[in-house]
Amino acid sequence: MSGQLDLFKDYIVRLKGLVGEDRANFILANSLFLVVLGSNDISNTYYLSHLRQAQYDFPTYSDLLVNSALNFYQVHICL
Repeated sequence: MSGQLDLFKDYIVRLKGLVGEDRANFILANSLFLVVLGSNDISNTYYLSHLRQAQYDFPTYSDLLVNSALNFYQVHICL
């Protein structure tokens, strides 16, 4: 998921370069964003990541994902 968020950040930079910051902010503010995850995407990431070894249980890990997405949204979308 972090790779996809990095790609989205790159998109925002490119968008601002193409249409300017004001127009990009307008486009982003009036856009609909969908985050689609399958249940196996979350569990696969958990079981294949180092976070499991860092003593995160699954509920804590899912909270971490939600908080990360919320933080990204607040920092990068709510300009």
